Amino acid sequence: MNGFLAESPIFFNSDVIDVPMIEISTAHVEEHTCNVFLQQDNCPVCAYQFEYGWFIYVPDEDCDQIVPLDLKKIFIFARTYGCNFIKLDCDGTLYSTLPTYEWK
Repeated sequence: MNGFLAESPIFFNSDVIDVPMIEISTAHVEEHTCNVFLQQDNCPVCAYQFEYGWFIYVPDEDCDQIVPLDLKKIFIFARTYGCNFIKLDCDGTLYSTLPTYEWK
């Protein structure tokens, strides 16, 4: 290969970091958490909304005291599996160990 991509450490570097992410259904969070808490300008959680849900960075345990309980449970669940990110998706995986909530 020649050109930019062949020389780019972003695309062709053997030291690329693989960041673990877990996919979780939006049914495991309350509607208010997604539509209000995650969308506030000063949200203490790093979250990016996409067409079908959110990508959320899993913060340290210190943040658990300032997030809604449903999100705290998901963070604990993700940390248990060593995940740094959550893909909260409307078609995501349902887990029997997490509570589910009805959306209107």
